[in-house]
Amino acid sequence: MPLGAGGGLVRSVMAPYVSRSEPEHSFLRIVVDGGGADVYLNDDDMMVNHAGGTATWDLLVRAASRANWTLLPNELRCQSLARLRGSPA
Repeated sequence: MPLGAGGGLVRSVMAPYVSRSEPEHSFLRIVVDGGGADVYLNDDDMMVNHAGGTATWDLLVRAASRANWTLLPNELRCQSLARLRGSPA
C-alpha cells in the first residue's frame, strides 16, 4: 500500500457510521449501536477519543485492519482493561 493511502481505506470502512464530519479539522464523529467515538483521521494516522461500546471498538479494529494499521491504546486504558480482566497492569 502506498504511503498515505491508509486514511482513505479507514474512511471507507467508517463512512456508514459517520454522523458528523469536519474535514477542516480532520474530524469524524462515528456512531454505532451502543456507542461511538470522536476520530481525528489523516492520510497516515488516526487518533480516537471518547470511544465507548464494544461495537465501536469492533469498527475501529476493522477500519485499522483494512489499512494494515496497529491500534495503540493509551496506558491508562490498558491498565483499566487489565484490572477489569483481573490481571496485573
